[in-house]
Amino acid sequence: MLFGKNTCDTVVNIGGCTLPVANHTCDLGIIVSSDLSPSLHVTDIVSKAHIRAGLILRAFISRNIHLIKRAFLVYVRPIVEHNQLFWSTYTARDIDAV
Repeated sequence: MLFGKNTCDTVVNIGGCTLPVANHTCDLGIIVSSDLSPSLHVTDIVSKAHIRAGLILRAFISRNIHLIKRAFLVYVRPIVEHNQLFWSTYTARDIDAV
């Protein structure tokens, strides 16, 4: 992965095999992009949180607010808060998504 705005045409070979240049990678659960923007990671965690929230709402027949609130706190909130110090949002679009 190449970081920064300047691109270079460096080719890296290991054992005769050329390594591809990646635009993003996942390390310890955080998606890091080549421009170091957290937008790709925020989009990923928001989609995971929406999927899990939808599963919770479909799983419970009862609409007891305390039960659903507890389920959201236990199953959705940790997804959104995982490693938040490293991917803290600074764009309005990412803040609205979270």
